[in-house]
Amino acid sequence: MIGYECSPDRGSESGAGFAVFRALTSAARCTVLVGKADAESLEKWASDHPDAGVTVVRVDESVVGNALYRLHHYTQFVSYLLWLRRATPRLRELAATGRYRVAWHVSYSPAWLPSPLRHLHEIPTVWGPCTGADRVPGPLRGALSRRSRTRDVLDNLSTWVLSRLPSTRRSRKSSYRPRWSTFLR
Repeated sequence: MIGYECSPDRGSESGAGFAVFRALTSAARCTVLVGKADAESLEKWASDHPDAGVTVVRVDESVVGNALYRLHHYTQFVSYLLWLRRATPRLRELAATGRYRVAWHVSYSPAWLPSPLRHLHEIPTVWGPCTGADRVPGPLRGALSRRSRTRDVLDNLSTWVLSRLPSTRRSRKSSYRPRWSTFLR
């Protein structure tokens, strides 16, 4: 499982990633590739729950990635893409062992950014639930400040451009993408 942010101790993306991860551990032994920010708390959880059969693989961010993450909201996605580049060789190495039945990209998995799952051809892959950069509904745009409307336009434009990258298109074609309704049944 790719869980860039996946922690039992934090909310938002980390908490959502952990919720999916926890559900997976009830059905299978899991290996999770995780970023430095959540690795320690996830390793502690795994040691407190040895019966879950969890392996935590920490993939550190680069120096540039760390700096970009702290710089601005938009540069966090560049930082994440740099982290994915560092995680991809480890993901391929793990997949090549033949020990895994499926690879799942869980956290930070918006449909408008490429996923390293597109490099795995030996095992089935699942991408999502895809989240992030949702559009502000039309009726609510009037409630936004000028700055927020500008940011919404920039978000929509950047996600539109990134979703059309060849690597993002290959990610969509190579992976099963569950819908939220799949999890809400």
